[in-house]
Amino acid sequence: MVMPFSKVTLLTLSELVRGMRILITGYPKSGNTWACRLIAEAAGCPFNAFLEDGELRGLWEVGAEGLERPSDFCVVKSHHSIEEITNYCQSNDKVIYVLRNPKDVLASALNYPWPESRLREFAKKKETYTLWEYLIREIVALIFWALRFFAPDNSLHLRLLGSILFGNVHGHKWLAKSWGEHLNGIENSDAFVLKYEDLKRAPIETCARVMDYLELDAGISQIKRSVDNQSFEKKKSGFLKNGETEKADFLSTGKIGGGDHKLKKIERWLIEKRFRTELSKFMYH
Repeated sequence: MVMPFSKVTLLTLSELVRGMRILITGYPKSGNTWACRLIAEAAGCPFNAFLEDGELRGLWEVGAEGLERPSDFCVVKSHHSIEEITNYCQSNDKVIYVLRNPKDVLASALNYPWPESRLREFAKKKETYTLWEYLIREIVALIFWALRFFAPDNSLHLRLLGSILFGNVHGHKWLAKSWGEHLNGIENSDAFVLKYEDLKRAPIETCARVMDYLELDAGISQIKRSVDNQSFEKKKSGFLKNGETEKADFLSTGKIGGGDHKLKKIERWLIEKRFRTELSKFMYH
């Protein structure tokens, strides 16, 4: 029997996570939840946990599903950087890093219905600064002041942009590192780099490559079924039909190129200049 979403416990978590962990991480708003659901269904295992600071978090993760699937392994979501998650890996873990164009990451973050508790986290300020921190803070503040003439008059908008560009250790923990810093060490990592755009444009072929990396025998028919079941339209409709509005609100269409339409020219320019090396390396033009 499938346990109700709101009643899943840590005991259930410890029982389910007993074999290989498929750790799927990436910068926030990179499509991690969709990738977790899709890969878990294709692999025939549950997506049942969130890895935070080396500890598995309870199953209130809004994307968790497939708890009824019998398996000796599971999908675990995270937002740790490559360097961080490497430190938390166990011997039989497999790591998948979801990579998305940072302009689309920002566009997706701006579309997200942030709850009040998260907004308060973004508003946190450090009370004391070293001289160096103060100087950097003032320089960044000056940049943001100038951006007000080009970007929408929205402080959350500017904080999200600043977090992606420079990181923000004084705000939400998952945005402490910039988009580029989050990738540090990826060349020397054994992680499978899963480009969101590849998964979006060619989900069946890309998912098949993921299954090969995981050394799992998932047939094309099973992968096709997973892709269909995890489509935006089908998931949104199913959540609304079951009255799961929180899960429905969490979904977005995840368009490719959204940043080119939603962001101001100055914002696109800043991201392109700041991450020109990384964008070129991963063929983001």
